[in-house]
Amino acid sequence: MGCGASTQPDTGNTPLFIAADKGEVEVVRELLGASAAVDQPNNEGTTPLVMAVQNGDLEVVRALLGASAVVDRPMNDGATPLIAAVANRHLEVVRELLGASAVVDRVNHAGVTPLVVAVQQGHLEVVRALLAAGADRSYSFAFNGKQWTALKLAEAMEHDDNDGACQSPTAVAELLRGD
Repeated sequence: MGCGASTQPDTGNTPLFIAADKGEVEVVRELLGASAAVDQPNNEGTTPLVMAVQNGDLEVVRALLGASAVVDRPMNDGATPLIAAVANRHLEVVRELLGASAVVDRVNHAGVTPLVVAVQQGHLEVVRALLAAGADRSYSFAFNGKQWTALKLAEAMEHDDNDGACQSPTAVAELLRGD
């Protein structure tokens, strides 16, 4: 039985998963050195890499990628580590995943790409990083019976920024238009 095979039965969390979640990079490295299963998901399909990504822990992300974690392994909802990094607004982690060859236009089960999520988040620099990596700005997805693109979503947000969550819906729309 290899290291990482012992899990918490109610969650499926392995010691590597827990160490990654807590940001314990030295423990992560020790477990990886003892042959812990780097991509073993918990019961929700979440891997140690996804936990590190969600927490924005660049050092743990690098350790896991260095141990050959699958950069595009989706969770049960189809979200990849890149989508998780975008959703949590972790720009440096987004850049690290893109540098590790994450698929920039991988679609989750809701039919959205990382670029669509970045536009929803209103994070201009993440949008910029995804476009620089070749994200498809013309990708179309269905929502409420309508077809949307990232640009159409950004333009709608320009006119409906009631909660202030978006850094600058106008700047995001301008970037997508190429203004």
